[in-house]
Amino acid sequence: PPPGQSILDTDRQLEWDVVQTLMADAGVAVPAGLYFDDGINLGAPAILFDELAGETLFVRTQEGEVTDHLDLLEPLADLGAAIHAVDTATLPAPIERPTSWDDYIEAGAAQWREVESGHAESDPFMRVIAAWLVANKPPPVDLTLVHGDFQAPNMLIEEASGTIHMLDWELAHIGDPREDLGWWKLAHQSQPPDLIDADEDRFLRRYRERTGLSEEVVNPATVAYFTVFSALGVFTNVIGATAAMSRGQAS
Repeated sequence: PPPGQSILDTDRQLEWDVVQTLMADAGVAVPAGLYFDDGINLGAPAILFDELAGETLFVRTQEGEVTDHLDLLEPLADLGAAIHAVDTATLPAPIERPTSWDDYIEAGAAQWREVESGHAESDPFMRVIAAWLVANKPPPVDLTLVHGDFQAPNMLIEEASGTIHMLDWELAHIGDPREDLGWWKLAHQSQPPDLIDADEDRFLRRYRERTGLSEEVVNPATVAYFTVFSALGVFTNVIGATAAMSRGQAS
C-alpha cells in the first residue's frame, strides 16, 4: 500500500535482497523472484514472484481433522531448520547484525518499554512483559536468520512436488531461531488449527535432529518464552500504526 495506508511499514528493497540470497542458496524453497519495482511503475515498492500452483499449509490443514495432517510435521520442521541454517554472512549488508545473544534479548525486552512509551496511551502491562523477559531468559543459542512471520498462511505447498515454499520475507532478520517457533504458536491461537500443537514432541524432536540443538534449548518451555518475545515483531508496527492514526498522521 502507499505510505500512510499500510499496517506494516517494512523495507521492500531489503525483502527483495533477502529473497535473492535465498534463491542463490537453494537451501530454503522460495518462489522465484522475477521483478522488483521501487515504486516508479506500480506506485509503491513491490515484488513480482513466479506463479506456483498449489495451496497454503493453512488451507490444507482446514481439510478434515488436524490429526489427518501429521505427516506434514517433519517437512514443516525441516523448513524451519533450513531457514535457520542459512549462512548469515551471505545475507544483505543492510540487515542488522546483533553483537551478541544477550544484547539481542535485552534489546528485544527494551523494545516493549519503548513501544509503550511512544503509544497514544499508557499500558503498564507492556513494561511488566519487558521485566519478565529479562528475568526469565532461556539458555542462549547462536543467532540465525529468522523469518519473522513463520505461520501456515505463508507456506505454499507446491502441487507438483509437495515442496513447502516459504512466502512473505518482509520481517526477516537475524535473531534467535526459536522466535519462529514461538511466533507460530501465537499466530495459530487466532488462526487454528495448530498443526504443531497436535504433536509438539514429534515436531520438536525432528527440529532438534535437523538443527543439532539440544532439548535443553529447544523444548515447550523455551518455545513458550519466544511466543512472548516474538509477539512484538509484528505488533510494534500495528501499535505504531494505531498511534499514528489516533494522532491523524495516517489513515
